Amino acid sequence: MDPGPRSRAPTAPGGGTELWLLVPGSREQLEARLQAFARTEFALVLAAPGAPEREWAEAFARARGLAARPAPELAAGAHDEPFAARVARAWPAFEFARAHGHPRALLVQPQTVLLALFARALDLALEQPPRVRVEPGHGVLLRDDPLGLVLRRSNVRAPLESSGTALPTPKRRP
Repeated sequence: MDPGPRSRAPTAPGGGTELWLLVPGSREQLEARLQAFARTEFALVLAAPGAPEREWAEAFARARGLAARPAPELAAGAHDEPFAARVARAWPAFEFARAHGHPRALLVQPQTVLLALFARALDLALEQPPRVRVEPGHGVLLRDDPLGLVLRRSNVRAPLESSGTALPTPKRRP
């Protein structure tokens, strides 16, 4: 994959790239997500070859003056494709988005591929999909921090306005 004109030089792991993994949903959800993400800039938008994935990716890219890039690695794949094979096939697109200096990237793919990327990013077992649910029209936010890939948000409809923390902080007693 060519990094493209808005890319910076390749970055080392831990460079702070935010990677949004989004599962397409209904047309109404698309309109709602476009509004919810209106202030979220993406330097790269990758699209799986399926019709809903392309539609969602193109809408997000168009709203930011970008072109969605096709990513055939993010395709749903055969029904009987082993989970580990799906991970191996899809991971290069994720690494491309993470490693080419994009401050924030959006990857639109089917849920089966999102689960594969999620499992690999968080070093979960690759024999079968993790028991994580991501609803249609929802996403997962991973951040490439110095300590590794960190789950910031899961099964969400919109980004937070504040930067927040990766994990909940304990409540203080008065």
